[in-house]
Amino acid sequence: MCARPFKLVGVISDARFLESYADLPLNRRIADWIEARMDCMDAHAHDRCLAACRKLERSGTPVLVTIRSRREGGHWTPSGSSRLELYRKAIEVISWVDVELRSRIAGDVLAAARARRKKTVLSHHNFERTPALAVLQRTVACAFDRGADVVKIATMVNCASDGETLTRLLVSNIKGPLCVIGMGPKGALLRCHLPSVGSVLAYGYLDKPVAPGQLSCETLAKRLQAG
Repeated sequence: MCARPFKLVGVISDARFLESYADLPLNRRIADWIEARMDCMDAHAHDRCLAACRKLERSGTPVLVTIRSRREGGHWTPSGSSRLELYRKAIEVISWVDVELRSRIAGDVLAAARARRKKTVLSHHNFERTPALAVLQRTVACAFDRGADVVKIATMVNCASDGETLTRLLVSNIKGPLCVIGMGPKGALLRCHLPSVGSVLAYGYLDKPVAPGQLSCETLAKRLQAG
């Protein structure tokens, strides 16, 4: 792994692209980790996706599986029980899972990950605004109290003060590893700034963007390297 304090996460939402990326030699993979957005993939492709995830893991690239609910900007619409079952299948294969803090299945996903000695990102998204600092701090504390290995906070940035709030959240956090992301056109610069001041994960897409203002992995890597 690279020496920098954050991990560059390459987001993939298409199963065929994931398979192609898994065929690349390790030295041609731009990302430190891969996020497999299984909520964006057709159900018939899930087994192929997990096979590609296994291949990535075995060849040296950790995989984070996300099955994002529509409630928090994802594409997953079937029942909670089917989502939990897919998480359990993924946990057998990969290193990390991401589940929403507010999800009814969050506790079950955490327990399944712990049982297999895998890691969990508990995430919280607000696609309309950036709440007050105190509200975000309580959210972070709640997620760590529930057992998150990493907490992820992503909010819409509508003005300069929103960016200041996210930066203050990041530098004031003392509980554990925190990923903070500013979404939307006004949050693009924060996607490069926040990893430099302590955000542990930096997300960039490898096939197509899945969040407002998300940069390509290549562009993000260049900007982060430029510092």
